[in-house]
Amino acid sequence: MGEPITVDGAGLASWSAPLERLYRRCFAEPPWHEDEADFAAFADKFAAHTARSDVRGIVVPQGDGLAGVVYGWPSPDEVPDTPFYAGVYDAVAPADHSLLGPPSWQVVELMVDPSARGQGLGRRLLARFVEGHDLAWLCTHPDSAARRLYESAGWVGVGEYADESGAPVLVMSRRGYPMSRVPGFDPPASLRSRCPVTTVSLRHGQRASLLTSYGDVRAVLRDHGRFSSDPSSPGYPQLRPVVDRKPAPGSFLVTDPPEHTRYRRLLTGEFTVRRMEKLRPSIERITRTHLDSLLGSASPDLVADFALPIPSDVICLLLGVPVSDRAFFSSRSRAHHDRTLSADAVQAALDELHSYIEELVRSRVRSPGDDLISRLAAELTVDEVVGMTVLLLVGGHETTANSIALSVLALQESGEWDALVADPSLVDSAVEELLRYLSPVHQGVVRAVTGDAVVSGESLAPGDGVVASLFAANRDPSVYPSPDSLDIRRRARGHLAFGDGVHQCIGQTLARMEMRVALQALVERAPSLRIAVPFSSVSFRFNAPIYGLHALPVTFSAPRP
Repeated sequence: MGEPITVDGAGLASWSAPLERLYRRCFAEPPWHEDEADFAAFADKFAAHTARSDVRGIVVPQGDGLAGVVYGWPSPDEVPDTPFYAGVYDAVAPADHSLLGPPSWQVVELMVDPSARGQGLGRRLLARFVEGHDLAWLCTHPDSAARRLYESAGWVGVGEYADESGAPVLVMSRRGYPMSRVPGFDPPASLRSRCPVTTVSLRHGQRASLLTSYGDVRAVLRDHGRFSSDPSSPGYPQLRPVVDRKPAPGSFLVTDPPEHTRYRRLLTGEFTVRRMEKLRPSIERITRTHLDSLLGSASPDLVADFALPIPSDVICLLLGVPVSDRAFFSSRSRAHHDRTLSADAVQAALDELHSYIEELVRSRVRSPGDDLISRLAAELTVDEVVGMTVLLLVGGHETTANSIALSVLALQESGEWDALVADPSLVDSAVEELLRYLSPVHQGVVRAVTGDAVVSGESLAPGDGVVASLFAANRDPSVYPSPDSLDIRRRARGHLAFGDGVHQCIGQTLARMEMRVALQALVERAPSLRIAVPFSSVSFRFNAPIYGLHALPVTFSAPRP
């Protein structure tokens, strides 16, 4: 860090043809530049910056051009004392100032040639330039590639403001949560380094206590008297782009007893082991149908052809939702969980989903059928049924779909696939171990503290927020020896993948059955299944509260009928 700006030993003290070519390749599209004058203006900006003796940078040459460049002020003593930089403090919650430290540097420009992307160049440049600093600010629009680069390196947006010209500035922290993770099956390295209770910054300028030990997470989830699930409670941690203030009627997952008890009681009988066993023939039929499609596809995708449609069709059957509308509600539910989208985009998807469900509920009120929505409509208001149905519809297929796809990938990568093919009787223990190992709700669950509590020696008071990491808890070595190893013979039934306490997942029996039936069918009819692309090319969904895959191309030889 701190090298002068050079390209192959030649100074970049003035605008140059290689830099202009790189700049045009990186910023040719709106919203950056509309005309030639915008490009010309950057030459003056560049000259003004590089004329300063305190500007430092790192450049990567490539042929007769540049592959990437980053330059700026890497020291807090060198950052100019102007209202622009002082605005950082106004964008971050006052309680976070001591946590984040002073504004320490600014990246004036970070460019990576599009032809060099996919090689991790931007991340390496960034890491080398900002080593040792925890706070950054980006002069960029919220959905930019620069923001995604920072997020992929583990940074979290903690505030936004407009500079003196009205341009948006995003403040980011390396001590934030949720932490970005490298695609794969292990938790982020920064999550492992946290002690059992540590303070983190969240996207809306909040602070919360992150819990990572199995014992602490389980104890907090079981204590609904002092740890509230209600978003309107003071200190409730906000992880989503849309800020929840008051739970929608019927949303039992984010309500506390006694209201939660009233809602949950109406559903308990619908998800008993006996009820699910009655549903098994339908689950097996649906699984066979989609496995036939997967095996008959010219370019089989385990996600689109198998893992996603199975739980989607099952929850449609259970609720009474037309299967023909699967694509509509699936896309809206994915948007609901996508934390790379803007708040407006997420809210628009939720509004569309709510409108669809409300119309469906009102039709059941007029003409009841033999389905869960009709039975709920006989006991609750329309708004309550809508809220409950949205929760069941989204939760009833998204988590299980991702679990099925990730399970196949994990079994293949670990070498346990062949062990399961050799002994299909291991499918039950394999499902429990996969749930522990994968922990698909990988960003954890949140609670607001409503009563004085002590967790691992740390005092918590009413108004504090807590993030309980299910992922870290399920990898606690004091509970699970060699926690990062997938062992389908392990006794993992006590895992926390479905949470714990009164809010433990009500559909866990259904989810387990769907996973067992799906894996059993795959190992019996497609034992030669293999992943068709290198692991490094698998497209993970890691910027969402539910971990998963965008797609998983597979191949197999001689599938069994």
